Amino acid sequence: MLETNNFIKASPGNRFLAYLSDGLITSVCAIPGALIGFSYEFINYSKEFKDTIGITGGVIALLSIIGYLLFRDGLSGGRSIGKKWLGIRVVRLDNGEECSFGKSAFRNFIWLIVAIPYLGWLLFAAEAILTLANPQGKRIGDMLADTMVIEDKK
Repeated sequence: MLETNNFIKASPGNRFLAYLSDGLITSVCAIPGALIGFSYEFINYSKEFKDTIGITGGVIALLSIIGYLLFRDGLSGGRSIGKKWLGIRVVRLDNGEECSFGKSAFRNFIWLIVAIPYLGWLLFAAEAILTLANPQGKRIGDMLADTMVIEDKK
């Protein structure tokens, strides 16, 4: 494991803005599926075919959202789009390299649990508190995946 002293921890403000940016991008990822799903209203076919189109659109939207949520930090050298905009990135603490797609999925799996009412909200609050309280700014996902969000020197 590498010393975290070699890295400059990303500021909570930049992390929060990256989170909001990625949330917006996640919503945009759902648009193609939503358009397909809602297009069934304008198709003059059988009810079964319309239902199939609606379900297909919903599945595409859901998979797009889950895909971006899980793999976003494996993009572009450990930087989601939001992190790239704000000059921060995720590194692996075991070797100092950029976050891979596998590590990204592992560290971000927790965000799928956040969608569960009540339990998810508590987990979201715990994530925020841990990020602020941890000296390295590590949240639960970072602790599990042995990663850290840092200022990007690139």
